[in-house]
Amino acid sequence: NEKMIGKKIPSIIETIQSDGLAIARTYKDAPDVDGLIFINTDKVLIPGDIYDVEVTSYSDYDLYGKI
Repeated sequence: NEKMIGKKIPSIIETIQSDGLAIARTYKDAPDVDGLIFINTDKVLIPGDIYDVEVTSYSDYDLYGKI
């Protein structure tokens, strides 16, 4: 995951939390199996749509990014 920092990766939006945090997965991540990418943005995102997300940080299994 560390190697992904600074890269833009297409991600499909799965849900948007009430605080505006979007939860998505990348093209290489299977639902309910692989990690997620958490997105902070002021933009209105639509679940099911795909956005290019710039990875800003990571944890053992998940990525964090911005649009």
